[in-house]
Amino acid sequence: MELQSKWISRALSGKVLLPSKEKMLADVQEHYTQMVECGIPKHHTHAVGLRKFDYLDWLAVQVGGPAIDERLRQMVLQLFHVVKTNGYLQYREWDVDNWIRTAM
Repeated sequence: MELQSKWISRALSGKVLLPSKEKMLADVQEHYTQMVECGIPKHHTHAVGLRKFDYLDWLAVQVGGPAIDERLRQMVLQLFHVVKTNGYLQYREWDVDNWIRTAM
């Protein structure tokens, strides 16, 4: 959220220039086309999943900040792995200690 807020403040102040309306609409159409080709439902438009790092790295470059720390990337990837392997619903109890034990 910090990188997003920095990018938005730069866009509003004119330090980051947005593409033309036509370019943005073409990018959205291309995104939807890629989703259809991959069999991803349209209601998942804003789900970035593991592509999140590409997005965050792009934001970091845009605002002149450092790339996302490799340790943080590994922690997030491990969390995705644990949730995918063991199922989402069992984590509704937020037993973080058990997550760590089962991930090791």
